Amino acid sequence: FYRQQDQMAVEHGALLEIPEQAIQVGDTTILTRILKLPLFDPQGNPTHLLCICEDITERKQREEALRLIVEGTASK
Repeated sequence: FYRQQDQMAVEHGALLEIPEQAIQVGDTTILTRILKLPLFDPQGNPTHLLCICEDITERKQREEALRLIVEGTASK
């Protein structure tokens, strides 16, 4: 999966965002947001791939809790 995403970022030559990806670590599932940006030399050849992986698990849990509160309030 990740190699395919790396390849896509390099082929498109632009920022690739994977807004939500679940990663299994032991018994725990972590939600991540991944950004991939290819870097090129002056001749336009890819030299590096900058990857940023952000753990968004807690944020998503807070968003879900807020959604449930809002839905509960709206139904009253």
